[in-house]
Amino acid sequence: MLPQLFEQPYKEKGGLNRIRHKVDGLLQQSAKVRGTTAMFLVAFRLEFHILHPALISLLNFLETLPNQESALAEYRSHLGLFINALNGHGLTKPEFKLLGETIDRLWKDNSNLAVMSNADSLTGIYNRRGMFDALLPLIYLAQRKKLPRLEAGLRRDYAE
Repeated sequence: MLPQLFEQPYKEKGGLNRIRHKVDGLLQQSAKVRGTTAMFLVAFRLEFHILHPALISLLNFLETLPNQESALAEYRSHLGLFINALNGHGLTKPEFKLLGETIDRLWKDNSNLAVMSNADSLTGIYNRRGMFDALLPLIYLAQRKKLPRLEAGLRRDYAE
């Protein structure tokens, strides 16, 4: 039922596995870290890795699923709190304000890239990938509900 979100899914999976190992290492490191400044730096590095474009694409895809809580809105809220904390700490250490601005920019740029990969930048209309990403869940719904057999031709085109 999942649409093909990535041009090279196995390459993306390898990249995401490398990020997971980095994040695991950072989480282990955070247990040993003392002091507010050191903790903010570890947290910044974690957020930097989490803002990988593939993860943003996955969050955007989850928004299309029915009856799901909004992981995108939850992460956006979390990120806002983190940036506010960095900015607050930036009153004593200006470099933390810069880190907050950097994370905010990465979030916005990666979110825009995820949207642009599915839509024409001039018109905002879905491109081929966006159209199939939107239609495929409806096709599977039609299959489950035993609706007319329109889905076979669309599924074949999508697989090509």
